[in-house]
Amino acid sequence: MNRTIIKTGLIFCLLVISCNKDESSSSDRLVGTWALIDQSSRYIITTNSDQTILNPYEKGEGGTYLTGAEEATLTLLRTFSVVPDEESVVVNNSSISEKYYTLTLRERTLANSVDLFVNEFNSDYSDRYYGTAEFSFDGETIVISDGIMVNQEQDTVWVSGELTGVIVFIPANTETPINLRIIADSDVNETLIINGNNTYVRTHSFFDDMYISEGEWSTNNDQITFTYESEDTTIHSSFSYSIANDILTLKEDEKDPCLDLDISPGWLECFELYEMMFSLDTASIESIKTSSVKEYERIPVSVAMGVPMNKNESIHLYESFSDQLSRIIIKKQKNQIG
Repeated sequence: MNRTIIKTGLIFCLLVISCNKDESSSSDRLVGTWALIDQSSRYIITTNSDQTILNPYEKGEGGTYLTGAEEATLTLLRTFSVVPDEESVVVNNSSISEKYYTLTLRERTLANSVDLFVNEFNSDYSDRYYGTAEFSFDGETIVISDGIMVNQEQDTVWVSGELTGVIVFIPANTETPINLRIIADSDVNETLIINGNNTYVRTHSFFDDMYISEGEWSTNNDQITFTYESEDTTIHSSFSYSIANDILTLKEDEKDPCLDLDISPGWLECFELYEMMFSLDTASIESIKTSSVKEYERIPVSVAMGVPMNKNESIHLYESFSDQLSRIIIKKQKNQIG
């Protein structure tokens, strides 16, 4: 009897030790320096009717080319409507770019109008060009020729090209993912340093600017939580994580972006904003969620020792993907309407 109890107790202790060892070793594997190598994000939208839309965040085929005072290749295509029955075609580049361009084309009786809004990242600089252009649009491909625009200083920009957007079919009452490539083709570097004392430092460089955020981390099974202070408020951001072949994957759980969307009084309601952004039918969205996945590669210690640590500005880059995206969306829509 006593021998059985002793054996049972020993087995239980061994199991507890084994579990604690596994959990500890899993957490220990997080410690190190990691470099961002890939990021994918998406919306998950459900509507009450079948709809076909252009994905405004995925790079199309071909391009719309700006030359003259401004030179750029625009590869994102969407439609946009503020006034009922008056649809505009909008072409732009990635919203996270050193210079962000929004080209808007509208059909007019006498001459088709075209205007260009230019905004520099991390700067108060902006400019607008107005003019005319010949173009055709079949709902998927826009062909532009003989486009010319000028600003108040009489600087000239020419526009031409052919761009085919990315079509997404949304069946009624079916969750449909819409992929986002917000930071594709942009000069973004990110390093995550996870320390053994449960602190972390995240270095994020964008063009010539570097930002650092720091705080504490903890794990619970396959969840990692980053904790930091923001405007006298403690923020906890949790992600599912996995490590394989020195690749750390952080996955943000699906989230309702409307819960964190800070909309000014008198502005559009949340679903209305997304319906306008994706050119969906009015009052058709039933639900909307966001999710994102980031992949980091472990940096060898010898290389990690050279990671720059100059703090120019403090921002918290472990806020949720939907929080980051919401600010971009509102800024883009206000620029478009303004």
